[in-house]
Amino acid sequence: MEAINDSLAMSPLHPCVECGKRVQKNSKAVQCESCDKWCHIRCGTRIDATTYEQMVEGNVDLFWFCRVAKKYIDLEIGMVILIALALGLYVRQM
Repeated sequence: MEAINDSLAMSPLHPCVECGKRVQKNSKAVQCESCDKWCHIRCGTRIDATTYEQMVEGNVDLFWFCRVAKKYIDLEIGMVILIALALGLYVRQM
């Protein structure tokens, strides 16, 4: 996951995927691993300030996906399971 960096400050506009407000260089925000959109950590990322600071310092590796990307990932996983079921490659465990 990427935190705010200098290249973001040069970009004209990076709206938060949740609140729509601009993500600025001094914002605590993260970038989605899938779609590269940005989100303030306070806008539903479930990343606390301590974890964010550890990530910025390079002490923690995180992979964060926005809610839109999560929906697509869930759909893709569901499709893979359906295909595997159809091919007899996956057996549901009850």
